[in-house]
Amino acid sequence: MKTIKFLSFVLIMSIGISGTACKTSKGASSSAKTVTADNYRLIITFISKGGGTDGKALEAITKFLDEHAKKPVYEKFNWGREGERDFCLKLSEFSTKEQKNFIEEVKKIAANSELVQFSENAPCVHKK
Repeated sequence: MKTIKFLSFVLIMSIGISGTACKTSKGASSSAKTVTADNYRLIITFISKGGGTDGKALEAITKFLDEHAKKPVYEKFNWGREGERDFCLKLSEFSTKEQKNFIEEVKKIAANSELVQFSENAPCVHKK
């Protein structure tokens, strides 16, 4: 008799726990679907490894962006103590082919710098 009561108790507890787990996972998946990312076509990140950012690369890229014929709109986000920052560009002023060429040109400017990183089609992480 005790064995039957014990097995009944275990069965009821198992059903209760599995029912709760299903409700939890359903709620988690629906909230994940509502999150959307605000992607940028190009993100230029100026990093530091303890000695500040690459000032020459920053100056050259800023000059290139400001003097470019299409005047690409970009947002600046400062995020570090040593001058770390992101330049986030949508590049909506350009056609798809022009975007590709523009990105190649920017990457050439900073080709010799280990302190400049590029991300494409990603959210601007340090955007406030």
